[in-house]
Amino acid sequence: MINETIQDIEMRIQTSPTLDTRQKSDLLKLLTSLKTEVDQLSKTHHEDAASLTDFIRSTARESLKRQQNPKLVKISLEGVHASVEKFEASHPVLTETVNNLCNYFSGMGI
Repeated sequence: MINETIQDIEMRIQTSPTLDTRQKSDLLKLLTSLKTEVDQLSKTHHEDAASLTDFIRSTARESLKRQQNPKLVKISLEGVHASVEKFEASHPVLTETVNNLCNYFSGMGI
């Protein structure tokens, strides 16, 4: 399920008409890092890893729309942050990767 969610995010990035080539490359690199970190997290906290990836998928979906709803983007980003904050000490690379991904989506003019 988690891998399917990550594949869905990857597909959304690759096929997004709102991203240029550099943005797609940057996001796909972050997504590769995220996948590695979420795979590790899912070994001990599977439900938390699934929730995190679901919120990231929601954020990607809302951020990549041609006509974004800033409220929905904000809510989805808050969900991502809430999902990862308890792992700040135990999984610092995951937290950093998620924050970088959120910052990237936030910086897309939303």
